[in-house]
Amino acid sequence: MDVQYNRQNDDVISILKGIGIVLVVIGHSSPPSFIYLFHVSLFFISSGYFFNNKSTDDKIGYIWKKIKGLYFPFVRYSIIFLLLHNLFYNLHIYNNVYGFNGTVSKLYGINDFVYNLKMICLHFSEPEMLLGALWFLESLFISSVFFLIIFWVTKLISKKYTEILLPILVLVLYVLGFVVHNYNLKLPLGVNREFILVSLIYLGYAFRKYFGHRSINIYIYINTKCCILAGSCSVL
Repeated sequence: MDVQYNRQNDDVISILKGIGIVLVVIGHSSPPSFIYLFHVSLFFISSGYFFNNKSTDDKIGYIWKKIKGLYFPFVRYSIIFLLLHNLFYNLHIYNNVYGFNGTVSKLYGINDFVYNLKMICLHFSEPEMLLGALWFLESLFISSVFFLIIFWVTKLISKKYTEILLPILVLVLYVLGFVVHNYNLKLPLGVNREFILVSLIYLGYAFRKYFGHRSINIYIYINTKCCILAGSCSVL
């Protein structure tokens, strides 16, 4: 049964997202290390909070919604910055001496533009150094689709025991993600991170289902605890 939530809870989620945005900015400004425990995790938990059980009845509609909300913006801004690459290089925003994580830049030719366009559209890759933060759109898209698939599989196995099977499969994916990460195994799109992030989406879903009827004060307390716990275990 779907858990009903009121407008006040929607407002609290919006406030928490706003706090998360501020913390992400702080997180890129030499912050206290504890901020990394929950600042990005908060957004994945919030996404899970709004997951609708009925999404498994309209899987195409759910995925299309994610494509419009996450994939299209990723592609749009990536292409804009790709087209501006040589301009940024000539303005010395990019150069062939300094870069990010040891990667420097160069002037692009036609082959470079075509290759990077392919990476953007087909591999969900952000080749432009100024767009490193777009990893979030990729990860949220992939982990959301994974969670939908897991939820759908549990319902296929047993509708009666879906709520028991769901956390078990999420845990299996979580462990698999850590194994792949620790052994430096290569998966398409580097989805070992998304295997782990599914657990954060599940936390949000579980909170709405089991605690969504509680007061706002209880909500803030439990959600904060979930953020800290989940964030400490996530690979971001």
